Amino acid sequence: MDTVRAVLAWYTEQIITERRSTEPDPARLERLLAEHRACAADQQALREAGPQERARIAADYAARYRELTGP
Repeated sequence: MDTVRAVLAWYTEQIITERRSTEPDPARLERLLAEHRACAADQQALREAGPQERARIAADYAARYRELTGP
């Protein structure tokens, strides 16, 4: 759950930054919003997931967080 929350927070921060930009990129904003919605859905799914699904989601989000934030 913590890693999913961290990824959600990253997307939230990027959405805010893009919206506040003097020249926001509508395509990037839409991608960020779509990814944020997908993360929120995964966060909800975690509540009902079994151990294998939880492990898969955790691994996916750990990799995504590293990809988004760098090494």
